[in-house]
Order: sequence, then C-alpha cells, then structure tokens
Amino acid sequence: MKKICLFILLFVSLNVFSQDNSDIKTYVGVYLSDVSGFEISEGRFNADLIIWFKWFGSEIIPPFTFANGEITNQEELSKEKDGKWHTVKYHIQGTFRGTFPLQKFPFDKQQFKIQIDIPEEYGKIVPDLAGSGMADKFSITGWEYQPYFKSEINKITYYSDFGSLENEGIPFSASSVNFLLDINRPILPYIIKFILPLLIVLLMSLVAYFISPEEVEANLGIGVTALLTCVALHFSLADSLPNVSYLVTIDKIFIVSYLLILFNVVESVVSFRISKDNLKLSDKIENISWKMTLVTMTFGFILIIGIDMISFENNSKNVKTNYISMKSTKDEVILDTAALKTLNSNNILKGLIYRGLYYEVSGDVKTPFLIEKIPALTNELVRFLKDGTVAVRWKLKTGLKWGDGSKITSEDLIFSINTEENDNRLKVEKIDNYTVDIYFKKRNYAIIDKFIVYPKKYFEAIFKEKGMDGLENLLFNNPPPMDGPYILKKFESEKIAIFEINPYFAGKKPDIKRIIYKVSDKKLPETIKNKNCDIGLNLGVESFEKIKQIDFISIKTDKNNSLYLLQPDTSIEPFNNLLFRKALTYAINRDKVRELLFGDAGEIAYNYRSMYEKDYNNSNIKHEYSLQKAKELLFQSGVNKPFKIIISKAVSKSPEMKVVESIYNDLIASGFKTEIFIHDASSAKLFQEGNHGGLLYTNRATNFDKVTYFWTKPLITNEVKNLKNKFDNTMFDERRLAVSMQLQEIWGETVPLIPLSFGVYRTCYVSNFQNWSPKAVSDNLFWNVEYWYFK
Repeated sequence: MKKICLFILLFVSLNVFSQDNSDIKTYVGVYLSDVSGFEISEGRFNADLIIWFKWFGSEIIPPFTFANGEITNQEELSKEKDGKWHTVKYHIQGTFRGTFPLQKFPFDKQQFKIQIDIPEEYGKIVPDLAGSGMADKFSITGWEYQPYFKSEINKITYYSDFGSLENEGIPFSASSVNFLLDINRPILPYIIKFILPLLIVLLMSLVAYFISPEEVEANLGIGVTALLTCVALHFSLADSLPNVSYLVTIDKIFIVSYLLILFNVVESVVSFRISKDNLKLSDKIENISWKMTLVTMTFGFILIIGIDMISFENNSKNVKTNYISMKSTKDEVILDTAALKTLNSNNILKGLIYRGLYYEVSGDVKTPFLIEKIPALTNELVRFLKDGTVAVRWKLKTGLKWGDGSKITSEDLIFSINTEENDNRLKVEKIDNYTVDIYFKKRNYAIIDKFIVYPKKYFEAIFKEKGMDGLENLLFNNPPPMDGPYILKKFESEKIAIFEINPYFAGKKPDIKRIIYKVSDKKLPETIKNKNCDIGLNLGVESFEKIKQIDFISIKTDKNNSLYLLQPDTSIEPFNNLLFRKALTYAINRDKVRELLFGDAGEIAYNYRSMYEKDYNNSNIKHEYSLQKAKELLFQSGVNKPFKIIISKAVSKSPEMKVVESIYNDLIASGFKTEIFIHDASSAKLFQEGNHGGLLYTNRATNFDKVTYFWTKPLITNEVKNLKNKFDNTMFDERRLAVSMQLQEIWGETVPLIPLSFGVYRTCYVSNFQNWSPKAVSDNLFWNVEYWYFK
C-alpha cells in the first residue's frame, strides 16, 4: 500500500522557508469522483478523488498527508507555475475512516470526512472550497446528498516528536483542513417499509377496545399478534444496523409501541374481570383507554421524532462583546481640513456614515460587520455551478438596524446590488429576510467585493427618478441615518460638518459624542496654536516644521501610498524612445527630491509599488542617480528634442516648486533641453489623459487593485493586457501578488513613467487625544473611531 507521506518524514524534513510562515497559505481543493464500499458498521468508505494544491513562493511542494486515509494509489497528474504562483494536481484512491453515529436512525445524517494535514512550518492550509466539487452520483445506495463540501480548518498538535532528532521532545504541530460531505437517508422508504406497517399494526390493536370485554380470548389474541408483528419488524430493521451500545430513534418508537400493546393486553384482562360485576363500568374504561392509547401513540411518536430531528444549534452569533468604555474628558473632537465641498472626502462616508458588509481593522484585516461571514474561496458562501456560473451568498446578521431604528433586511441588500451595473451579474435571488444569492456568468475577484448597503426606504425614490447621480448627490451632501457609528446633524459645504452618535450602531458605542469637521480660513499652524482644532490632517513640510514646535501637540508620521512622479507623454518624441526615458530616470537625484518633499522621512521610489507593500518585487530594477549613465543613455537614444516639464498652478504656488526646480537643474546638468510650463488644467486630469505633450509632474495614490494605472496607453502591450486579465480574473490573493510582481518587472524594463518618491502622511493632534492611528488601515481614518477619547 502506497502512502502519500509519513508523519515522521514530514517532521524531520528540512524547513525550506527561513522566514515566519504564519501568513503563508496553501490552498487545497478536492473533486470527489466516487464513493463506494461505505461500511457504516466499520466506519470506513472508499473514495476516488482529484486533489490539487496552490501556493505562492518556493517551488517545493508542501508535504501533505491524509490523516484519516489509507491511500492505495497516488498519481501526479500535472504541475504548473506562473511566476511565484504554483499548482500541482494528484489522482488519489484510498479508504477513509470516520465516525458515524446512529442515535437518530433512520433520520440520521452522516458525514464523510477527508482530512488533509501539512506541517505547521509550511504555513497554513486552507480549502479551495469554491473550486471543489463532486460527481452527481456515487456507487452507494440508500443515501442522498447535496453536492457541496463544508470545511473546517484546525491546528492539530500530536503529543509526540515522531522520533525526530532535530525536534526531539517537541510535539509535532500540523495545519489541517477537513472536507466534509453531509449525507442523509431518504425518509420515504423507511416510512413505507417500517413506520407505516407499525402504525397499521398499532391501529389494528385498537380494535380490541371495541370488542366486548367478555371476549377476552379474542382481545388477548389481537394484542399478542400485534406484539409479535412489532418484534418481527424491529428485528428486521435491526439486522441492517451494526451493534451499538445506545438506543436509536427507531428503538424508542418500538419501545413505545411495545408499551402501548402491553397496556392493551393488561386493559383487556382488567376489563374482563370488571365486566363480570359491572359491564357498564368496563365499557367506560375501554372507551377511555382507546382514546388514551391513541393520544399517547400520536404525541409519543411526535415527541420522539421531533426531539431527534431538531438540532439545537447555538445561534448567538450576534452577541456583542462587552468592551470597556473610557470616560472621555471632552465630548467632541474637531478636525481641521483645507476643503469640504462634499462629504465624499477624508473617508467621512465609509468611516462615519456607513461601515458596510465588512470593514478593515489594523493591518487591513477584514472583519464582518453587517454580515455573519465574508464570502471567500475558502468557505461555502462561494459556489461554482455546473453550468460554469458562480453563486455568491451574502447573509446579514439578524437584529441589525439603520440609524433611524428601522430593520436592515435583504430588501436593502437587493436594492443596493441593483444600483450598480454589472454585465457579469445574471440575477439576484432572495433566500429569506436576511440572505441573498447573487449569480454571475464567470468567476473573477470582483464578485466577492463588498458593496455599499443603502437604506432602500431613503434611496429608492431618488434612484428611480435620477439614477446613480441622484443617489450619490444625496449620499454626498445629505446622507440619511445609515449603519455607521455616527449620523449627520449639520453640513454646510466648504464650512462645517457635524456628526453625532448613531444610537443603533451595531458595534461598540463611541466615547466621543460629536465629531466636527471645520474649514478654517487660517493656516493650520495658527489654528492648532490657538486651540481651535484637535486634529490636523496631511501636514506639508512647512506646516510640519512649525507645528512640531508646539508643546501640547503630538505628531504622527505614517507611510503613505502617494507616489510623486513624472509622467512622459509616450505617444510622441522624444518620450516614445525607451533609452531616452531611461536616461531621465538616471538624471534625477531622487534622494534630494525626497528630502525637499518630506525632510528626513519619505521613501525613494524605483517602481510604482513601495518596498513596504506586500506585493513589492525585490528584484525590481533600480535606476540609481548617475549623471554619467544619464548622459550615456541620452547619447545612445539618438534624440534630444526640447520638452516641457508641465506643472499645475497649485504646484507653482506651493513649496513643491523647489522640487520642480531641482528636477529641472538635474535634467539640464545631464544634457537635456527642457523648460518649466505652468498648465491651466489640473494635474489629475492631465495624468488621466496622458497626451499632455510633455513631462508632467504630479502625485497619485498607488493602489494594489489598479495594476495598469501607472502605465501609459501606448506602452500597454498584449503581454501586459494578458497579465492584467489574470490579475482581474483570479480569486486567489496570492496569485494576484504573483502577477503584480511580474508586472513590476516588465514596468521596470519599460519605464512608462519616472517615479520620484513615496510620501508620508503626517498628522498632528492634541497630546491628550487617545487611539489616533489614521493609517493602520490604508484608506479609512476612522476605522477605530469608536475607541477615540480624550484623557
């Protein structure tokens, strides 16, 4: 018999990863082709299956074992790789063990389990549940099943070192996943073959109550015959079951039947004796007895079956944790902002007004809020269907309310889903008051993205009348009470916005009663010094230098995803020349740019992804500052047409003008012919269009999901398009990482634009203000607003 892997070999195998692997995931999927030889008495079944593993990183296949299996055949079917994304597929045949309780027979539900383990040092194993599936029919009879797996993820510790020398005396730990398939017996055959005959026998036994008590022989004959028939039925059914030490449901039904028949026999004898002296009393007893028997039989059977059929589950999913609230010494916090045209800025909407289906906490960890569980490949909420379509289930927690006290239901979900146009969406199906299924034509990452949930009662009318523009206008300027920690009380564009606690917020009640956004007509350092605000956002170098001198103010510096860059118009000469673009990258002293922008902070940019991002490719080309290299490449390019460095009016009047002048001087020193040109249009618009005719200075936020955002259209090749399609269509985060790294390599060789520096996000706040951590979640200043307080 061939084994997949012995635990002892797993335990002593070399650890091929030198870093902490707690965040590394190995995805495993199963397609169950057939099940046969199911022996419930022996606790075994035979399975024929396809199994695959997908992982990111090293090419070495994580060693795995079937913890409850005896494998008779293993065949590797295929092995593929795409960058650092790997997959391997096996054909497996074997016998699997399990425990199959029979207490509820014949209403029992059994569960096939396939348990797969990998050593803990290889990371965490998780199910590719959405990709897993099974055949329509198995080689077993008398069982029904829905063709979907459930799963369990566990960490298992074996209190043995399995003879290891390197890890002698250390218990072996494994990451484990169970694929579970629920099966049940079809009830109708058991009703027809056993329950119905038993009921007929019991009802026939009631005939004895309607025969004269004096005919005791006939009455006893009916009872004895009924008893013998029940025993025969019971024995016949028992032959199909293994010997167990406990009563099953059908045993309890037969015991009640025996007692009813015994009562019938005893009553016949008692009535016979009484009838000799008082026939009227005897008839009365028999009349009461048959009614008692019928009632006892009916309610007895209902009680037995009801108790065994109903599963008492713990549905306390929505019980709130008892957080410790801090007594804040101030009821309100005031934030200073440079502009407040609408509420669609500074994360106000997603941080204060709504929180949504799920939200991110520190480290961008996703946490369910309105829903019980986040749909993912690794759970049963995402299902690939036989016709190639995909179903995604969203299930709300029960008892949630909007800020006005009305219930949040699946009607709100359905309305919200239908506000967004989606060519991939087939239909939306209401399952119950809290659950909806969305069906899609094809799988891609977007199908499990969260969407804003709108209160239908407030948004439906405006959406019907004015469409998405009308809906967004209401949301941006006068949002109704939603599900966020605060609700809007007052808003005057470019002046002030006031928010107060949402009394129906499903999370912890905030300690700050009011949050106020103000647009000040004075510069931030003066506003802070005069104590007219508690928090200042996104400090520039000049403001930072002044504010850090104020003794009652604290400064927080966070990494920022804002990339300062030069975008060449690659549709024209000289920027359509690769060597010319490379010469530009070597010509600019990025370290000086970083220093002028952020002082001693910031990060020199060599690519469009920061080295602090999880998808950053360490093998990216670094075009270090070199005048000599710049001059060589400029000469090799064969072109040196004059061009314009394009800036916006806002930049020309800001401290960033020093940065532009530094870039200009570097380019002139390298032999380029250039001049600075101030454009009337915004740099954001010019960047989006790309055909501005020069070298645009701007800064734009980087985003993992927008993999071609920093490419100019003429340089997006078929290879880049294909990689983008892979990125968009895969549902595995790790594969998206692998594709992002591949794109960075191509980007570094192609040089679509010249990266300069990644920024920092500096904020200031009064020193007694607690739990201010604006960038612990990348795009939500208010991710922990309910925990803010003043000491």
